[in-house]
Amino acid sequence: MFNINSSNTTDQLNLGLAESKTELPEIQLREYQIETISRVEDALARDGIRRVILQAPCGSGKTVMAAELIRRAVDRCERVLFLAHRRELVFQCSDKLNRFGVDHAILMAGIRPSFIPDVQVASVQTLIARIKRGKVEPPPAELIIFDECHHNVSKTHLQLIEHYADAVVIGLTATPIRGDGKGLGVIQ
Repeated sequence: MFNINSSNTTDQLNLGLAESKTELPEIQLREYQIETISRVEDALARDGIRRVILQAPCGSGKTVMAAELIRRAVDRCERVLFLAHRRELVFQCSDKLNRFGVDHAILMAGIRPSFIPDVQVASVQTLIARIKRGKVEPPPAELIIFDECHHNVSKTHLQLIEHYADAVVIGLTATPIRGDGKGLGVIQ
């Protein structure tokens, strides 16, 4: 795994399509965000690198950087799965994608899923539960982004990563060092 270290209320439709009813201001990337995104893309361009951690402090705009990486992936006609373990993180990503003009859907309890958009923003718990019950197939994706990737050594996260063995995986976190001492290097 390659580590990139940066030093520096979404509307819900019952169809799962995430659209904003009001005009949101466009996001302007900061210089350090542009530099960090370039470093992630440069790392992934290296031969054999398929897993990258984007480490940046709280409040630095990791979700904004992820939204820009997603926008670029969509421009390359890639399908994307963004995974988070809390509802507010799913909605936060959806908000940023709306502001970048990226068509996407939300896969989370209480929201009817739509698999039409090439970008899915999902709750890890909901996706795993629905896959186990046979209610959904894992959505196709060439790029997987995990928010709070320090959770990725959990059994459910590892199962998802294993399913998407050919996908590029980007993890977002402010704290890549886990309290239990487990390393993230097991995610190959």
